[in-house]
Amino acid sequence: MKRALVCLLLVSCVPSKRREVDAPSDLGSGEILLVGRIKVTPPIAKDEQRLPGIAEDWRGQVMLFIGETAEPLPRPFKGWDYKNRIEAPPDREFSVAVPASSFSIRGAAVPLKLDEPPTDEAVLPGGFRVEVRPGDRAIYIGTIHYHRDEFWQITKVEVEDDYDRVRADCARRWGASDALRKAVVDVPVKKK
Repeated sequence: MKRALVCLLLVSCVPSKRREVDAPSDLGSGEILLVGRIKVTPPIAKDEQRLPGIAEDWRGQVMLFIGETAEPLPRPFKGWDYKNRIEAPPDREFSVAVPASSFSIRGAAVPLKLDEPPTDEAVLPGGFRVEVRPGDRAIYIGTIHYHRDEFWQITKVEVEDDYDRVRADCARRWGASDALRKAVVDVPVKKK
């Protein structure tokens, strides 16, 4: 009973995620459509995550955090740290509404253990800057590909560009009137 109450409290304190949208026509005022992908190699194994039933939707998801600055993610996480997140299914495009202004991808997390305190998550590095231009309706940021070891230490980060395929898919779904601008992010340079 105590474990269930702790899990319920933990998940109930989590702010809502960025709204998923299918096309620019679904956007509200002051929003743009952000399209991208997160890839983790090796992929997240089912037995790597201990999640309560109430958080089962997070299984296999990568939580991508955005903000005005590239400020690193805090450790340990608190419920409110999950605000401004994109729940990205690994190795599949996400398509979400974000404010129509430039922002940073602060980092990402994979919830590993939420079934009882202390919680644990794998934190993936950020620092990616996304430049939004006036008039943008939809932008493509590429695939942020994290390579890791069995202890969730990140061994390599790269950004892959699959713009032509994604643009063709979006044109089929949206029609030619809503263009997807290529805005592939760069891997941040580590400061020495």
